Amino acid sequence: MPLKHIPNFRLIIVEDEPDIVTAIKHMLTGFTVESCDTLAQFVQRIKEEPFIHVVLLDLNLPNGQ
Repeated sequence: MPLKHIPNFRLIIVEDEPDIVTAIKHMLTGFTVESCDTLAQFVQRIKEEPFIHVVLLDLNLPNGQ
């Protein structure tokens, strides 16, 4: 089954560079894509809604120890 057809499919980009987020969202046209600017924002989001299918994470985020 194509990913686009999975009900409530969640993909989150954790990236602090807006141009990179825009480029990835463009490549994933047709998917519902969320994004977080910081690791802290991402952690808060998964506490609120823990079920995520895919996370694209920038490993060089500031304060991302």
